[in-house]
Amino acid sequence: MEQDLLATNNRLNLKQQEVSNKDKALEKLKREKNQLEVQQQKALKEKNTLITTLNQEIKQHKEKYSKQSKLLDTEQLECKKLEAENEKLKAEIQQLKGGSH
Repeated sequence: MEQDLLATNNRLNLKQQEVSNKDKALEKLKREKNQLEVQQQKALKEKNTLITTLNQEIKQHKEKYSKQSKLLDTEQLECKKLEAENEKLKAEIQQLKGGSH
């Protein structure tokens, strides 16, 4: 009887140790999972910051090139006006030369 009691007590102790070991392993897995989640959140935040920065740069470039395009359009229009004025003046000069001879 006493031997049965000792054997049962030993089995109980082994089961308790097994449960304790599984609890420790479970806690370790939970800590590792939490660390991974923190790392993932940090990486996601960094990526979102980078996306925001790149979007801001894209917006700035669009604004810059839009301004440059408008300026170029204005310059081309001014150039056409000057070319037309130049042609007009050339025609007047030719007319004056023709009238003086």
